[in-house]
Amino acid sequence: MNDQIDTPGQQTVTIKQAIDLAVQHHDAGRLPEAESIYTQILLAEPEHPVALHSLGVIAHQVGKNDIAVDLINRALVIQPDIVEAYIDLGNVLKELNDWVGAIENYQKALAIGPDFFGAHYNIGLTLQEQNRLNEALESYQKALAIEPNFAEAHNDLGNTLKELNRLNEAAACFRRALTINPDFTEAHYNLGNTLRDMGEIDDALVCYDKALTLNSDYIQAYSNRLYALKLKMGITSLEIRSEAEKFGQYARANAKPFSNWSILYTPEKCLRVGIVSGDLRNHVLARFLEPVLSNIDKSRIAFVAYNNSFVEDEMTAKLKAYFALWNRVSGLSDDRLASRIYDDKIDILIDLSGHTSRNRLPVFAYKPAPVQSTWLGLFATSGLREMNYIIADPYIAPHHEADFFTEDVWRLPEAFFCAAPPDIPVEPSTPPMLKNGYVTFGCFNQLAKMNDGVVEVWANILQKVPNSKLLLKNVDGDAMKSGVSARFTAFGVQLDQLILEERSPPAEYYSAFNRVDITLDPFPYTGGMTSLDSLWMGVPVLTHCGERVGSHLGESIAVNAGLADWIAPDNASYISKAISYASDFDKLAKLRANLRNQVLNSPLYDAPRFARHFEVALRGMWYKACDRATQASRNTA
Repeated sequence: MNDQIDTPGQQTVTIKQAIDLAVQHHDAGRLPEAESIYTQILLAEPEHPVALHSLGVIAHQVGKNDIAVDLINRALVIQPDIVEAYIDLGNVLKELNDWVGAIENYQKALAIGPDFFGAHYNIGLTLQEQNRLNEALESYQKALAIEPNFAEAHNDLGNTLKELNRLNEAAACFRRALTINPDFTEAHYNLGNTLRDMGEIDDALVCYDKALTLNSDYIQAYSNRLYALKLKMGITSLEIRSEAEKFGQYARANAKPFSNWSILYTPEKCLRVGIVSGDLRNHVLARFLEPVLSNIDKSRIAFVAYNNSFVEDEMTAKLKAYFALWNRVSGLSDDRLASRIYDDKIDILIDLSGHTSRNRLPVFAYKPAPVQSTWLGLFATSGLREMNYIIADPYIAPHHEADFFTEDVWRLPEAFFCAAPPDIPVEPSTPPMLKNGYVTFGCFNQLAKMNDGVVEVWANILQKVPNSKLLLKNVDGDAMKSGVSARFTAFGVQLDQLILEERSPPAEYYSAFNRVDITLDPFPYTGGMTSLDSLWMGVPVLTHCGERVGSHLGESIAVNAGLADWIAPDNASYISKAISYASDFDKLAKLRANLRNQVLNSPLYDAPRFARHFEVALRGMWYKACDRATQASRNTA
């Protein structure tokens, strides 16, 4: 065994000195220099565990994960007590989606050192990515008990609590992370998301702005800032478009768009339609997507999935059967995902997320398909000039607002979505007011939609309808209940008029509608699936006419459900309609008795009818693309 080697600079050193020099290069990010020295060490001593382990780490850093697994395993065979090697091997396996193997290696590290902070922390990260949130919570707490000043662990603990809807606790974690590191960009961003979900929109916007001040390229912050603006009163359509265009500008800055696609522009061919989403699972979006997938003519449309989530469940398994090709793309960089879509020869690429979580909108800036459209998700303009269309209907996107979209608006003739009825055996009841003797209003939307303007209008209704009550769901925890109560009592509402309940399992959620006489739609961000659920349970929804782009969903649902008279043009009308409907017990009872059948026979639930409209829209987009390709060919001839 040779205990001396020549370094790349032809300096002869001992192996120990070489290791120290390689570590210096490695820590400074000079990976080629470090790799060269570690390789020289292995030529002299082929079973040197530190060199093997370190080369494995470098292989992981440059994306050669299979090589990394082999090298780190070899190091551990030689020296099985290298705690850091188990951690690094776990990190590689986690990136390869081998959750079991990752956790096993983290646990091996803990068997050597039970108080090893990194092992607990990485177990938490792995469990969180699998949506095993309560287990992740426990691991983060163990990590922080060992190292209480690790800002990243407070941040990740906050994200886990947020996913569990423990928003006040989540906010406290992000604030603790920022106390430790005031310039922690991601913590500012995550605090903004949490405050947004708590309905504290102005404070959320401050957080997003701080994150963008620290990192002007933080594109997710632009996206979530747009989401927050959709919830805020007093924002104009022009402001929303302007903010969206900032997002598009930053997305475009990092992209290298494709301009030629290896596809045939044949008008009547079977189209390859790509679906990009992080919600192909037990999620509200799946109830809108499944009716299309299950009713489309598969000889005319072949769907290809790009699933941007590690979480898969029984709904994922159901959806997979409808796709010709399924790709799990979470963890792929934007350029690699764009290249994969391009190589898959996609004709039409559809975004299903908009500016919501797990979106991959920056990929659309690469233009990996000749036709690109956004649909569902957050109904708002993407801000991307590479996005050709936004799929809408005449009500959600009226013609006079067309200029506030960066996309061309492709309007379906009736509703812009169709839902699958819930697979829950809960039947509508008679109106509870007949038994109670008073009217119960309700809203089961997320509290982020309940801004101060909404609270004031609802409080006015509660004061003018004698003995009335308001049932709100998704009010989780005592702190949130106290906050909601305080907001209403500030407008004169009595505490006994409020029924505040936490989120509940599906059967209990649907049963809760049987305790509501009239659903009140928030504004300007109205309900979507919650409104459809209310109608399916026989409870009519009073909605507010939108005053800006992206605020008309309630109108689309009402018109398509045959309830156009339940649309209020302004606050005064909203209040007067609520009072009028609440005073006519007989009329409400008659409406409720047949409302489920009414909506099931409407465009909102008629899946074959909607699928035909959707297929016609896709084919129409494709015809236009073929015409453009033909014209371009003539121009170059």
